[in-house]
Amino acid sequence: METSKDRADKAYEVLAQFANGMNRDGAQFADRVMREHRTIQQSIFQLFAVVIEEWAKQEHFDQRNAYTIEKSREISKVLDGISAPFI
Repeated sequence: METSKDRADKAYEVLAQFANGMNRDGAQFADRVMREHRTIQQSIFQLFAVVIEEWAKQEHFDQRNAYTIEKSREISKVLDGISAPFI
């Protein structure tokens, strides 16, 4: 039986491959998300918010991801632990 962790691992692998690809197109990805059902958009945002919160907590980073950590800390202050409602 596939667990939640198994599904998360599979989703991560696909997203990581897409993000690491030489021909990735963030605008096309964003466009696809914008055409998704509104409730699923809310769920996707919640996933991204959790990742941002985790990046903001990082103590050890280097120049390869410093921008991500610094911006995540700024965004995290705005989010202030907010949880998107599931409707």
